[in-house]
Amino acid sequence: RTAWRALTSIETKEEAKSSKYLPLLRDYKEKIEKELNQYCDDILQVLDQKLVPASEENKEAQVFFLKMKGDYYRYISEYASGELHQKASDNALQSYQSATDVATSNLKTTHPIR
Repeated sequence: RTAWRALTSIETKEEAKSSKYLPLLRDYKEKIEKELNQYCDDILQVLDQKLVPASEENKEAQVFFLKMKGDYYRYISEYASGELHQKASDNALQSYQSATDVATSNLKTTHPIR
């Protein structure tokens, strides 16, 4: 994510100068976005298929993993655009809401995960 942010900043500066390196920057930024998508999708798959279902009995772990799922969808929404951005934002909100619901009904108000 840091590399993507740095490239976005450089891209903005280079656009202002009408730089001849702009196409190279955009190609590299696209490559970084594909890698980020791959990593985030892999992690989300593990969360959805293994970690969240396995944590049904342990509500603290379930809240933690649901919040993590929301975080990864939020990461995707930072760099995505169009329909993917909206889908990632909606999924992040849904994950955070699920985590809040589980935490509210199962964890004490002073619990650090809540």
